[in-house]
Amino acid sequence: MLGGMMNDPVVKAIQAGIISIAFSEVAASAKLGRLPIRSNAGLDVAFRLDGTDLHFNRERVKSLTIKELKAELLSLL
Repeated sequence: MLGGMMNDPVVKAIQAGIISIAFSEVAASAKLGRLPIRSNAGLDVAFRLDGTDLHFNRERVKSLTIKELKAELLSLL
């Protein structure tokens, strides 16, 4: 499963958003970048932190622009 997640375009978009955040919010990007990313179709939001993992709802993330994705990620912190 982990290998499949590494090639997942949604996960790659999330990782790109985290990297993009690093240009303005280094500490936030470092914190987000250390979290395992887990798909969770049951979420009613795009992202949720549970303390140790970053969970995402695939369909909600796919509907976001990169600007919205970054804002959603930053709102978690």
